Amino acid sequence: MKLIPNQIRTNYLSASYNLIWYKLGLKFIFKCRGSINSMSLISISKNKPELGFSSIRTEKTILSKINDLKEKDKPKRATPEKVLQSWIIQNAIKNNYILPCGDEIKFITSEMAVYDENKKRIVNDILGFKDGNLYVIELKSDRTMGRLIEQVENLT
Repeated sequence: MKLIPNQIRTNYLSASYNLIWYKLGLKFIFKCRGSINSMSLISISKNKPELGFSSIRTEKTILSKINDLKEKDKPKRATPEKVLQSWIIQNAIKNNYILPCGDEIKFITSEMAVYDENKKRIVNDILGFKDGNLYVIELKSDRTMGRLIEQVENLT
């Protein structure tokens, strides 16, 4: 797995926006998620988990999309993994980015896409770090163990 410098930069900027909104008291209805050359504005509310807008490149666009995100319809199907993911992210942001798993692992981002050596796109649910080690967290509600093992092997 290889991170591109722009991806690292946009993840850092995303974390900075999340911290600013925390200080403004916006209560984590949404967060920014970095990607290769842009950011996404993503809901982390229980009612609209992981819904949002992508390809955002300016602060002005982020601010203009906030109301659009509030108005966006709820998902049409049940998404228990996304509800859990949103809860985990909300708790991490509120607690100095420490994931609520008891191991002092810090939250970096969610749904980060990377490409393997065969240019196959791989997306993880949550990415964290501790003591210089990366932690890939995959959330499953009803998939078989075989699918989970396949996803983890694709990330290694």
